[in-house]
Amino acid sequence: MSPKATLYRHFASKDELVLAFLARREQLWTKDWVEAGAAKEGRTPRIACSRSSMSSTGGSEVRRSRGCSFINILLEMTPRHELGKASIEYLANIRSVVRMLAEEACLTDPESFARSWPILMKGRSSRRQKATSRLLNARRLFGRLLITAHR
Repeated sequence: MSPKATLYRHFASKDELVLAFLARREQLWTKDWVEAGAAKEGRTPRIACSRSSMSSTGGSEVRRSRGCSFINILLEMTPRHELGKASIEYLANIRSVVRMLAEEACLTDPESFARSWPILMKGRSSRRQKATSRLLNARRLFGRLLITAHR
């Protein structure tokens, strides 16, 4: 059986394949990294926020990516396309998790924080960024500044 035939045996279309990819990406990024990382590493929501996004890259999946898959697909497919709509939903899920952590940490304007923090996290996932200690320190500083600005 050809690779293409095997692919279409599991997925009826390319869109179905991309939807499955997005679902897996959400599992790896939102659930396994952001939510689980915050729960595992943080004793308080403030510590959870800062550690889950600043201490590691969230595994090899994130390190190998070329930016945010959700945003890349949204930009390519537009918000009206089924894949764009799915990307918007997954991005909203990430913001929801971060907003909940911000609320638990009693940060002011958790919605604004939830829209800002993922930009900092996703900026870390670009393949083009080489993680030097200087760059990591700058990211930590920006994270602390963002948290401080919302106290």
